[in-house]
Amino acid sequence: MKNKALIISFKDLEKSDLVLCHGDFGSNNILITDDDIFMIDWETLHLSDSVRDIAHLIYWCYPETYWQKILGLFGYDIQNQKFKPKFFWHVLSRALYVYLLFVNSNQEELAIDFYYDALNASNYKPASRLLV
Repeated sequence: MKNKALIISFKDLEKSDLVLCHGDFGSNNILITDDDIFMIDWETLHLSDSVRDIAHLIYWCYPETYWQKILGLFGYDIQNQKFKPKFFWHVLSRALYVYLLFVNSNQEELAIDFYYDALNASNYKPASRLLV
């Protein structure tokens, strides 16, 4: 009976908007060679909203002036009233997560940056500094 429930949940998943997400997609997990681009460090792989990884990458790795051009490659529009809150929600939740990681490891000087990023994201504003 348990296996049947699992099969049903996979069938439901096909109808959802969930996709495989890296979970820690940033410049430190991308290797670029002359011929290829590789994503590494997959231990946080999970199912999530398709916006999650791209929001994290763009918010902390690119100036706001580039966001729309990059998002357009994925068919997204930062000015879309349904997309914009989703984009910033993913950034806000990640900023708070990283903030708590740093607080719990007694690295308050690093934590404070992510606290301010969470505040900025809650007001639809860009990061105070880029991570690259």
